[in-house]
Amino acid sequence: MKLVGCRAALLAILAFCAMNAPVAAEYNRVPDSAIDLDIFKIDEKAFLGTRLDENYALMDEKGNRFSIGDVTGKPLIMVLSYYKCDGVCSAVNSDLKEILKKVKSKEIGKDFNVLTISFDKYDNPETLSMFVKELNIPERMRKGWQFSLAKNPDAIRKFTDSLGFKYFWSPRDRTFFHPNVYIVVTPEGRVSRYLYAHTIGPKDIELSLFEADLEHSKPSEVINLLVSYCYSYNYKEGKYSLNIPLFVALGSLSLGVTAFVVSAVVYKKSHKSNV
Repeated sequence: MKLVGCRAALLAILAFCAMNAPVAAEYNRVPDSAIDLDIFKIDEKAFLGTRLDENYALMDEKGNRFSIGDVTGKPLIMVLSYYKCDGVCSAVNSDLKEILKKVKSKEIGKDFNVLTISFDKYDNPETLSMFVKELNIPERMRKGWQFSLAKNPDAIRKFTDSLGFKYFWSPRDRTFFHPNVYIVVTPEGRVSRYLYAHTIGPKDIELSLFEADLEHSKPSEVINLLVSYCYSYNYKEGKYSLNIPLFVALGSLSLGVTAFVVSAVVYKKSHKSNV
């Protein structure tokens, strides 16, 4: 009798486990995190020339209000980040800091400005201040580099969408996925170039700033104009590359001119000999 009772109890336990096993497995299963890789690229040709909303309201770490229009009037490098980021956003801003140290032809604050804006509506002056402190921007750069929050958090998405900048929150990774890009803006407030972080250097920054301010170039910067023609923007790599077609064209032209000159000399000598 005891054996029958034990077997019945065992069967009941097994049945209970079998019924609940799928539920437990589903509860402990890590949700799938499908990442759309297209989000990391911006349809640049569709958004180049976009005019920024100069009245878009921002706020610095001290709560002082300013707008996009207050930092344009000269070329602008804009970085969209968030301040509670655990590494990537810090690296993107830190890389820019190191690159700007090597830019010799342009002076931050004088020839161009830099603006970092958080797209996380939950960022606040405290997270902004901590981010800036850890970044340790040199004092000479701080006069031309603003870190900011959106004055109206509900307007962030509309602003980023207008630039083709898409982002999403991953619950599994507990982080935002977004493009790591520097957006170069003309003095008039129009997007002139997207440069992807971790792939560029000082020359890319210099060329993009020169390109953004082309209409206001000084005669002394003609050399930069000549140099800029040696490079062209590579949309696939998100940076400037040597303009190979230009060199091929110049080489072909040079070869053609040389061949013409040689032919003319040979013909002239041949003509004299016949005379």
